[in-house]
Amino acid sequence: MSGWLLAASLHALGPPPSGPSVLASPTALFLSGGRLSTAATGMWASTVLHVTVAPPGDPSAIRTGVDGALTFDPTLTSAAAYGGRMLVNAGDIDGALAVHERGARLSPDDPWFPWILGMELWQDAGRPQDAVPWLRRAADLDPDGRLHHLSADALERL
Repeated sequence: MSGWLLAASLHALGPPPSGPSVLASPTALFLSGGRLSTAATGMWASTVLHVTVAPPGDPSAIRTGVDGALTFDPTLTSAAAYGGRMLVNAGDIDGALAVHERGARLSPDDPWFPWILGMELWQDAGRPQDAVPWLRRAADLDPDGRLHHLSADALERL
């Protein structure tokens, strides 16, 4: 797709819809020609553009954009990864935890999601003991991940 066509499509999408799901707005699906992965990418790109235009972004718009992208394409876990971090930056720690937990369910073999959940519970939510099981899970998924083991060990000693 040429750059101008992509830009025009993203402009037409506008900011993420305000409803509970991107399915409430058929624009993304229409512009994608009915291809869900293309619609998911479009929704995610629209969310990123929305956040970068007005940092730190509206948490409900971020959650809606992530939900829409993952509804269209559950394999687009980058939406969960970056969307959760955007929510942390917007001050919505509970929203970030929920998005990253969804990412962990969608990508159960990826140690990044349990690791970031552990870090957010520890550093952002102030709940270090709740972080330990997530960091242990990350360590189990990535036995060579020394940082996961060290983090979990340190928290268990608190």
